[in-house]
Amino acid sequence: MVENNIVNYSINLPSKLNIKTIFDIQNIISEKLSSERALTIHVPDDCDVDLSFIQLIESARIRAKSSGVTLNLAQQANAQVRSVLERGGFVAGFSEEDEKFWFHGKAQQ
Repeated sequence: MVENNIVNYSINLPSKLNIKTIFDIQNIISEKLSSERALTIHVPDDCDVDLSFIQLIESARIRAKSSGVTLNLAQQANAQVRSVLERGGFVAGFSEEDEKFWFHGKAQQ
């Protein structure tokens, strides 16, 4: 049961998750996706988020899936992230897998 021995690495993101900081955040996530088998991302409740963060996470999900890495959010999308997802048109096209990732399978509020 090797899968049960996978260590889940966690990263705590800064509160600014926008175009000004996205390059640094991308580097952190990319490094961990290359070296870990499971990664949990903690998004602060008071985050300043824009579309660049959503795009980065969607890209990371694709990379993780193709690499066999488990990628999760520590908690469901907060109000700020949810708002950007809705304004960006993502929520309307969400699959069941997307719902599970962003909202932990809970009904959208």
